[in-house]
Amino acid sequence: MMKTAGGGKAKGGEFERYCCKQLSLWLSYNKRGDLFWRSAMSGGRATVQFKRGGSNRTQLGDVTAISPQGSQLTDVFFIECKCVKNLNFRGMMWNKSIQHGLPTYWDKCCTEAGKALRYPMLIGRQNRFPEVVVLNLEGMTLLNLTQNRVAYFPYFGAHVVYFADFLKHAERPK
Repeated sequence: MMKTAGGGKAKGGEFERYCCKQLSLWLSYNKRGDLFWRSAMSGGRATVQFKRGGSNRTQLGDVTAISPQGSQLTDVFFIECKCVKNLNFRGMMWNKSIQHGLPTYWDKCCTEAGKALRYPMLIGRQNRFPEVVVLNLEGMTLLNLTQNRVAYFPYFGAHVVYFADFLKHAERPK
């Protein structure tokens, strides 16, 4: 099978698996790497069921708890993972009407989280940059991360923390 230039869906799936493992290790204090897994159809299954009038409260977003312990996080947060060439932080800083990258991903994450009655959490990686976690103020406060913020985009209500700092300093939901 021939690889495509950017990796596309394969790169996104690999990043989702990486996030699931890191979140599992974080929540279990490095005891388990299997508390989370990728949602069916990257959360698309819940979207399809919602459009048909049903609901799926467990396979929302890109990350699903496959252990009761993992539900501590997914019952509170709607988690999206994005691994892209350019997250477009410049768009977040300078142009509130930009229609690609992080502004679009964050807007969609917030909308879907609101429908699910959860806080939005977006974990992102831009090529050649460290992974970041984007949260709203309530999520930052709940996880006690307000001192770890590296960027804030007031128009979007987006607080950014390095993923490594999240894993090191975030309080686990109870």
